[in-house]
Amino acid sequence: MRAVTIHRFGDLDAVGLEDHPDPVPGDDDVLVEVRAVPVNYVDLVTFRGEYQFVPDLPYIPGKGPAGVVRSVGAAVTDFAPGDRVLAMAEYGDTPRRSSSTTDRSTTSPTR
Repeated sequence: MRAVTIHRFGDLDAVGLEDHPDPVPGDDDVLVEVRAVPVNYVDLVTFRGEYQFVPDLPYIPGKGPAGVVRSVGAAVTDFAPGDRVLAMAEYGDTPRRSSSTTDRSTTSPTR
């Protein structure tokens, strides 16, 4: 999968689009094909290294991916492949695929 990756805080030259292994959902996770993700104030503060939770470098930004469930973990009963979802994460949700726990995900209404 391709994902935005940050290698140094506050340096736009240290941001790149890179290949990463596809995430594998754990028993309580859903694997989401990410269709959209916001870039908001918290993302910008984190990028500068000034947020209250500072990620280890390099990191993949993204806190609110929206997309479609592609697969679910063995213990997941509330979601199924094909469900539209909005998930919440500290980091790591700008890639094309993202794994999120079910307690941090909700279904998204259709149009």
